[in-house]
Amino acid sequence: MFNPRHIFTTFALLLAVASLMLTSCSKDEEEQSNHIAIDNVETIDATHVKVDGVKYQYSQGSYSVVGYDTAEIKPNVSIYTAIRRGEKDVAVRTISNYAFNKCTTLRRVSIPDSVTTIDTAAFMHNEILTEVTLPSHLTSIGTSAFAMASHLKKITIPATVTSIGTYAFSDCCRLQSAVIPDQVTKLLESTFTRCLNIKMITLPKGITSFGSECFNRCENLERIIFKGTKAQWKAITKGRSWNRLCPSTAVIQCADGEIPMGEEGVSKVLAHLF
Repeated sequence: MFNPRHIFTTFALLLAVASLMLTSCSKDEEEQSNHIAIDNVETIDATHVKVDGVKYQYSQGSYSVVGYDTAEIKPNVSIYTAIRRGEKDVAVRTISNYAFNKCTTLRRVSIPDSVTTIDTAAFMHNEILTEVTLPSHLTSIGTSAFAMASHLKKITIPATVTSIGTYAFSDCCRLQSAVIPDQVTKLLESTFTRCLNIKMITLPKGITSFGSECFNRCENLERIIFKGTKAQWKAITKGRSWNRLCPSTAVIQCADGEIPMGEEGVSKVLAHLF
């Protein structure tokens, strides 16, 4: 027999379950965006702390990642958004010079959105690093930041990045593609030198110059996608041997057509060696 009360009760139960699920999802999202170190902070001295094998330094109102403990660092690391200092949660803003240099354990690292700067050689010589999640508010990638990260196959550079240092991705020999954000106007010396397996590089139309040997020995390069016109490509200032040992069969794909790499005055074109 039809009973309206049963329908009302069932509907109320469904609403309660849905409310609990939404609350749970909301809490999960909040925890991810507020990854704060509180109870697991080990104090080293007045300005240095260690959390999960990663060392942080306090200075001028924020924390920077400054190093790691070789005995405690784990293969998968999530940098904290903030660290509790007294009664206050202090944001982590920087991955400092040489912070993870020559870390032989690190395979995956997730950097929170609070971080805006990755400094010189921060992940240099990370030879088993395969995956990096960069923060959405990152503005600067320093000199040799990921140089010789030889197992890194993919990296997504956030649209907020405005500067990329010399040798930033040099010798990332397994890197397969790279997209340079629209706010970057120049690539410096040897940015992608010896990225032996990179096949495609996307460049913004506002790029104005390449440093010397910027794409040196990108020996498997197939295509540079340039968002500007062929005339704008020709106007770019290109440093000495910017495309040394790139394949002459590669093409520069512009908004209004293609330019063969062989027309770019390649220094010792790879195809000529066979």
